[in-house]
Amino acid sequence: MSLRILVVDDHPLFLAGIQEVLADLAAGVLTVREANNAASALDLLERESPFDWIYLDLNLPDKDGMNLLSTIHTLGLDTPVVVISGDDDPNTVDSALKAGACGFVSKASTREELLEAFRAINRGDQFISNALRAPLAEFRLGTKRPRRESIRLTRRQREVLNLLAKGFSNAAIADALGLSVSTVKSHVSTLFEALGVDNRAGCTRAALRLGLID
Repeated sequence: MSLRILVVDDHPLFLAGIQEVLADLAAGVLTVREANNAASALDLLERESPFDWIYLDLNLPDKDGMNLLSTIHTLGLDTPVVVISGDDDPNTVDSALKAGACGFVSKASTREELLEAFRAINRGDQFISNALRAPLAEFRLGTKRPRRESIRLTRRQREVLNLLAKGFSNAAIADALGLSVSTVKSHVSTLFEALGVDNRAGCTRAALRLGLID
């Protein structure tokens, strides 16, 4: 197996450790290029042939790593980016994955977990460090399950919600309330966002759970 990997991190000891672990993974030729800041990383991505993976620390001296992650995807590069960070906050993990990272590895990971992560990414799978999975799941559940007191709906939105829960289509809701279909769509989108859902069934379930409808 021949691998070309870019490691973006400004900690020399960690760079050396990553190279050692990667050497155990690669049975063939391994080329590791290092960049200790965002500018150097972008320069290497522009000048050199495509990399198989990018390992990215979020704490860089010249640019926030999250911004660099977004820039990489804005450039249209399809190289898998794995975030390796000491920031274990679930909001950070969630943001990195939403920004396009295919994995998030804690810097507190053991050598065995790093190898597990590298193998998973090499298979094309997503990887999240074991210690981060439960906090991330709880964080995502919390962001998608608002409390009743945080929901502020107008009278019209409640009317749309009640008809939606009864199975009315957007056109049927528009007819029943004397609204345009586009206005109903806007109300439905607002309801989805307020309730943290992405479909009508989920909207109904959330509304029932929160006591917004009978």
